[in-house]
Amino acid sequence: MISESPRASHVALGWFVCNLLGWFTVGALVRVLQLPAYPSSGLALPLILVLPGLAQWLWLRRLLDVTPFWMLTIPLASIVFLCLIVSIPASLWQEVNGEATVTIAALYGVLGALIGLVQWLMLRRRVRAAWIWVATSAAALSLGFALALSTGLIDRFEMAGYAAVVFVYAACSAVALAWLLSRSARTSAGGFVAA
Repeated sequence: MISESPRASHVALGWFVCNLLGWFTVGALVRVLQLPAYPSSGLALPLILVLPGLAQWLWLRRLLDVTPFWMLTIPLASIVFLCLIVSIPASLWQEVNGEATVTIAALYGVLGALIGLVQWLMLRRRVRAAWIWVATSAAALSLGFALALSTGLIDRFEMAGYAAVVFVYAACSAVALAWLLSRSARTSAGGFVAA
């Protein structure tokens, strides 16, 4: 199940750094290649989203022996999210304020839940209470976007808004991963199996 029992701070820091490297590489590529930075812009962005998954996998393979398919979880979830957004009827968009912070944060919460759900499929056999991952991913992206939008970072300093979202996601998911690994190590060591 878990290859070793590293300290929670080591797990969290490693995950945090890997996410920063992966997500900031995506941000730099979006700027350099002048790609639209929103998921409904086409398939170019989901394709480069392999990079955060690659960074995450490089860290997780040491801890949980996850397969390289982990690299595809973020692009796959992004494509599903894109399909969901495109399938929303225009009449529904007229009923809600598509520019409101709450609406955008909720939509990115759905993206976070999709990412968490695809990743949960790989985590559920390796750690106890892996469902926490889905909730954490949803909350982290939603909170990150709410912070970036409510402070005006997205409007004034686009990269600062992006950085805020990345930091919130990386920090929240780092804490969740450390908790999941320490909980699984405790229950494995004690012989107690929790659902």
